Amino acid sequence: MPIITEEFNCSRRTKISETTTRRCLLNWGLKGRVAAKKPLLRRQNIAKRLAFGKEHVHWSNDQWANVLFSDESKFEIFGSKRRLFIRRFDGERYQKYCLQPTVKHGGGSVMVWGAISVKGAVPLKRIEGIMDMKVFNVPHHTR
Repeated sequence: MPIITEEFNCSRRTKISETTTRRCLLNWGLKGRVAAKKPLLRRQNIAKRLAFGKEHVHWSNDQWANVLFSDESKFEIFGSKRRLFIRRFDGERYQKYCLQPTVKHGGGSVMVWGAISVKGAVPLKRIEGIMDMKVFNVPHHTR
């Protein structure tokens, strides 16, 4: 917010405050939010994905039946590295409904692996330790 206010004020005799800037942005429908996260794709990855799509756009259902898409994800058991924005009145800072619980040294995490094909989804599997070939024991109905 200070950058917008400073840029506006640098060429004007009458200055505006950051509060005025916030109020104007809110009136225009621009609300403060935490940015959504999205995997960063390099140009090389984008090009590879586009090439894959172009190569396989005309595949038949029988051909796609031989494909298994898989991925893994890590989930935090407790807490979040995301900032939580709330609205509260003066004096409510430590009210229970205004707090975001935390734990010291994090709460651990769980890594899971899953896959899908035209025949269905593979149930999520918890990954303990290093992910190796044993993890890829996929049920026959999804192959």
